[in-house]
Amino acid sequence: MRPNARRGVGRPRAGGVEARIDEDPRHQILVAAARLFSQRGYEGTQLNQIAAEAGLRTPSVYYYFKGKDEIWQALSSYAVDESAAFATDMVSSGGRAAVCLYRLLRAHITRLTSGPYDLWFLIETTGNRFEPLKELGSYSAWRDSILALVERGIAQGDFLPAKPEVALYSVVGCVHSAMALRHLSSPIEPEEIVDFAIRGLGVGAKKTKEIRAAALRST
Repeated sequence: MRPNARRGVGRPRAGGVEARIDEDPRHQILVAAARLFSQRGYEGTQLNQIAAEAGLRTPSVYYYFKGKDEIWQALSSYAVDESAAFATDMVSSGGRAAVCLYRLLRAHITRLTSGPYDLWFLIETTGNRFEPLKELGSYSAWRDSILALVERGIAQGDFLPAKPEVALYSVVGCVHSAMALRHLSSPIEPEEIVDFAIRGLGVGAKKTKEIRAAALRST
């Protein structure tokens, strides 16, 4: 869901072009910022470049955001918040963990790869100025939900025993791969990536197909 744009006066557009009624400048800023962050890096992108990419003047960006940090936070929240809420629901549902995890990963990867934002920069900046989204409580909720489902899947006999952290980063690696494909404009089949993630937890091909079928039926 796009954040609601604040309305008011004082939103000059580049070249004196008036904003159309159906345009959402805040959304345009986020699209432009995500693209530039992913192409040039967070530190290598200036606010005036984001404004130009969005077809706005720099003061217009300040009307919607205090600066780059706030833009980064908005994009990070878009990437994580909704998936974190769904992940919490999957854990509390009490169903078969492998099926819940499949549904969660499929929804998360679909959101990241079919949405309007190129979020590759979230991976690029994790070892730099920002920790891997740890400042967001929703990221912790998402991470904890993955761990809980993996542990439950092991107890239920679907996943092979493994250190939870190893299993977690195996799953996260598949999510990062999906984001890389989105950045490269490569064709993406979320189910194919999720199949790979599930098989990485020690699930055979036949059982993976069964889990996929059960997950798609319950979607």
